[in-house]
Formats: sequence, C-alpha cells, structure tokens
Amino acid sequence: MKKIISLACVSLFAATSAFAQKPSKAKGGTEAPASSGYRYNYGMAGCGLGSLVVEGEERHNDKLMQIIAAVINNIVFPQTSAITSGTSNCTDTPKSVARMEQEVFLSANINAMIKEAAQGDGQHLAAFAEVLGCGDARSVSSFSELSQERFATIFADANPTAVLDRYLTELSASAELSGSCSRANI
Repeated sequence: MKKIISLACVSLFAATSAFAQKPSKAKGGTEAPASSGYRYNYGMAGCGLGSLVVEGEERHNDKLMQIIAAVINNIVFPQTSAITSGTSNCTDTPKSVARMEQEVFLSANINAMIKEAAQGDGQHLAAFAEVLGCGDARSVSSFSELSQERFATIFADANPTAVLDRYLTELSASAELSGSCSRANI
C-alpha cells in the first residue's frame, strides 16, 4: 500500500508542477540535460506565443527580449490558453515527465533509498525500480543487486539529482538492465 501511495504522490506532484520548471539553456533546440537545472527550450517569460517569437538561446538570455515575450504571453495572446491547450512550447515530453517523477521520488525518499540500496532490498528500492520502468520481478531483483554492488558510486553524496544521474549512467552500462528499464532510456 505504501508503494502505491508513493507512486501516486510522485505522479500527482509531477503533473501539478510540470509547468513550473525552469526553461532550457540547450543549444540547437535540443532539451538540456536535466541536471543542468533547465528543462525547456524557452526563456524566463515561459512557454506561449512569446516563446515562439523570441527563439534562440541568445534571445533567452536577453532581458528586453524576455520582456517582449512576457508581453506577448500575457497581453497579446494569454499564456494560460497555450498552457491549457498544450500549444506554443507548453507541452511536456515523455522524457521530461519521466525525469521529473524520478527526481521527485528520490527527493522524497533519499534516506530510505540509501539504507535499502546498501542492503540490496526494500520497498522504496523496488518502487524506484518501477518508476524507472523496471517492472518485472527479474528486473527489480537485478536493479536491487546493481544498487547494492554500485552503492559507493551511486550514493557518493545524497543529492537526489546527482544520485539519479549516476543511477541512469549505471543502468545504461548494465547489459541486463539497459533494455529492461524502459523509463530510464526515454
């Protein structure tokens, strides 16, 4: 029951905070690595028609251009309509949603994850495996073993974002888990 409640809370938090994230600083229109702290390809004015008018990283860092984008977003074509309709850069990619859920889970459960990963077993560890898309019993068992074997590397510190980055690196290097943890490779 605790695992179901934890997963439900993660999904609810991720869904309600999806548009409160910071914009992307990625070059070339690609999504920035989540660990950079920026997620979407628009500036501080946010998503909406203004983000389409003011494209390009150099414009995202220009305060005047962000003011123009904010005016467009809030006066000319209200940003709320773009958010509710999911247009004008106001959409989440499956990768960003998965990453957000994984970060939220680790942030809420980091102390239990440290303890259970060191032991190689536990409810939080199994639930996190499911958040990463390692759904079958064999994958969860392999995930738990990997967590224990690579504990010193994965939990070099208790920063949830850094822990997630190290988990994803370890999962991609694992021949067994790289193909079976579907939300780790999105």
